[in-house]
Amino acid sequence: MWSTKYDQVVYCAALLCGILIFFWWRTRNKAKAQIILDLPDKLIILGLMLVYGALSFVNLGELKNYSSWNGNKLGDHFVLKLTKPEPLSKIYYYLGYGTGNMAVEYTTESGWSDRERFANDNENFNYAAYHWEAINIVTKDKITALEFMVDSNDPIELKQLAIYNSAGKRITDFQVVDSDKNLTELFSMPVPEHKENMASNAFLDEYFYGLTAYQYLHDIQPYAWAHPQLALLFITLGVLLFGASPFGWRFFPNLTGILLIGVIYLFAKRLFGSRRWAIVASLLLIFDFMHFSFTRTASLDAFTALFVTLEYYFLYDYFCKRNNSHASSQAWRSLLWCGLLFGLAISTKWVALYSILTLAPIVIYGELILNKSDGLFKKMCWSLSLLVLVPLLIYGIVYLPFYRLAQDQSFIGFILRYQQEMFSFHTTGKIGATHPFNSPWWSWPLNLKPDEVWFGSAANSSTASAISLMGNPLIWFGGLVAILFATWQGVMQKKSLALFLSLSGLSLYLPWILMGHYTFIYYFYIAIPIWILTLTYLLSIVYSNGGKFGVYFYLLIVAALFVIYYPDISGIEFARNYVLNHLRFY
Repeated sequence: MWSTKYDQVVYCAALLCGILIFFWWRTRNKAKAQIILDLPDKLIILGLMLVYGALSFVNLGELKNYSSWNGNKLGDHFVLKLTKPEPLSKIYYYLGYGTGNMAVEYTTESGWSDRERFANDNENFNYAAYHWEAINIVTKDKITALEFMVDSNDPIELKQLAIYNSAGKRITDFQVVDSDKNLTELFSMPVPEHKENMASNAFLDEYFYGLTAYQYLHDIQPYAWAHPQLALLFITLGVLLFGASPFGWRFFPNLTGILLIGVIYLFAKRLFGSRRWAIVASLLLIFDFMHFSFTRTASLDAFTALFVTLEYYFLYDYFCKRNNSHASSQAWRSLLWCGLLFGLAISTKWVALYSILTLAPIVIYGELILNKSDGLFKKMCWSLSLLVLVPLLIYGIVYLPFYRLAQDQSFIGFILRYQQEMFSFHTTGKIGATHPFNSPWWSWPLNLKPDEVWFGSAANSSTASAISLMGNPLIWFGGLVAILFATWQGVMQKKSLALFLSLSGLSLYLPWILMGHYTFIYYFYIAIPIWILTLTYLLSIVYSNGGKFGVYFYLLIVAALFVIYYPDISGIEFARNYVLNHLRFY
């Protein structure tokens, strides 16, 4: 029987479908659509995405589905009895999800025992999940048995164990007792030779987002509630397809980064009408450090950047159709797509709301000044329906999987409650807190404080795996110059294209001035595609004014910097001294 709990969900979904069908029908137009991309363009986009995609999937993440032992309460345990007692040196472990902790108690031939806790410290946010960690065994006595037990009141998942003797050899001759589950697979693997590589570990916010994906798939109320849920649902789909592994939760963010290459090509072709500058814009995005490194993590911002960039594409398309007196239905159709994408964008992260600062003035100008064919009442009703009601309905419906796992009866009440909690978290929850990689908004285009999100290197190793979030210096500083130039040209020379780019780029950046808590350089990422388009605009002007050689030389240096810094943005293992002594300027 259908539960009345879902009545409000059905009403919202039905209203959204009704609005979309109505506007789709009313904006149908038999006029031949403008062709932006021809066959060569499509082949170029495919080639660029394939090349970038092949590079981005290298060392993206481990695709191993480890076995699991789940301890659900304090005292749950199993015992390993060594067939041949001998001294041990290390116990390596690989934890999965869970907010609890474990301990191991070992017993020697003489009857002496000791106890060591695992490193998972939920109370202090020091999580050991999806990291290879080790416990050093101090005693030199021969050990006869190891008891692994839950050492907290919260559940914990153990995915792998590897036990090594004092000679550094992995022990495989033992018997598991006090367990009703076959745990053979729990000891099936040696510790990876390159366990410090980012491909085997979770970092940044991947623990929280991976945990949320796991919870969605196991009908547990999600942990990550501080952001809207759409991007988390995409990450959950990756885990469903590829397992709870680094590859699984990074797959769709990386795919989104690949798709953004094609979107930026399309947008540039629409803006400049030139295949050359569409290719240049795509290459600038490909060679940007932040785009490459950030979208290869389980980040929410990759989805936000994709949807906001597409939102601006249709906003510009709308403006051009209004400005060129196209049929009103064509402009409304573009605005319909704009509203849909705005709804998807704010359903990933609230920072997409910054795009209102571009959306609102352009639509107001387009309807009050440029639209001569529709009445004021129709303009108001249609604009509010497409840009307010449609996005809000999309935003709400995205919460359905979360709502299904909650105890609330009212769908709308549930959504409003979480919006209040999210607002409180983002406005007051971090006030007064500090972070070693805090960087103020004005420093981002200058790359003054990159964020080291991963650095793994074994003791006495000459190699390291590193990921720093920062921009390609030539692209980001060039983008700053381009934004300032476009602002001047748009205001002083009344150039509409320059004004659109300036307004779009600044609206995604300047609101961070008002942020009262610590910020990170990767907050700047959603503005990067628009800044790159603005930089492309500046390069096209330089090119057409005799700077052809300078533009090509600039692009060559941009590509060279990407190659030089690749070891510090990709997580691939490289010479430790090269990364620390030659690439780290912060």
